[in-house]
Amino acid sequence: MASTSTPPQTHFSRPPGPVFEPLESISSYPSHLVRWRECTDSKLKLSSYVFIGQRTNNLPVRMAFVAGLRSHDDLAQQALAKLLVELEVAPLVGRDYALFSYSLTREPSDDGAETVGNDWLDESSGVQPILQVLESDLASSDMDGFISIATNERVSGFQFETDSELIATEVAWPALEVAGRFVRLAEEPVKVLPSAILRRQRGLGRGVPKQMFGLTLRTSEDSGPVEQVSAVVFSSIRVLQEYRRLRRAAVDL
Repeated sequence: MASTSTPPQTHFSRPPGPVFEPLESISSYPSHLVRWRECTDSKLKLSSYVFIGQRTNNLPVRMAFVAGLRSHDDLAQQALAKLLVELEVAPLVGRDYALFSYSLTREPSDDGAETVGNDWLDESSGVQPILQVLESDLASSDMDGFISIATNERVSGFQFETDSELIATEVAWPALEVAGRFVRLAEEPVKVLPSAILRRQRGLGRGVPKQMFGLTLRTSEDSGPVEQVSAVVFSSIRVLQEYRRLRRAAVDL
């Protein structure tokens, strides 16, 4: 198991990287998008932004989006970046939200080589310190839930996985209609899993508060990259809309 005795160093001296370069440009001007933090260790980098939506009289909602929790899932990071750009262009979609977005990328090695075959969700790959930083951030930010993005998966079509029956019924199923406009849906398009299993599949564990729901958007490797990104972006927007409606209904009870 990787050692966790030396925590990753947090700094803000470098831009987050090529995938998030458009976000760096946007956040350098007055906008709804704010650069949050960046952590690195010898192998990996965790970059994050916060989208701060317009406030109304409703209770603010904190949610996390996570991409790159599987090695070389660059398409998931592209989808997350595009989602944030879409929200910046149409900020009313994200009203009442504080959306914390996290992207995990591999740091370039000195010799330029990468271990393509290893998945950094494996504890032996040295990813644990970075994941502990992510878990700590999720725990300290009082979020309702975390949404992870996984592309090019070995699944028959677009699929939601969640650990909440309520989220499955009230959020995931309505959002499938949007995803189905771009890609084929899986034979089991909405899957409810035990919380521990859902989190373990994404490399997360005990550091994530139990009261947070988890939701994973999975796209199939059989779909084209443009279609996968579109399905993720616009189904995510629908997820935000449906969850905001659900929260309002709960407050009105």
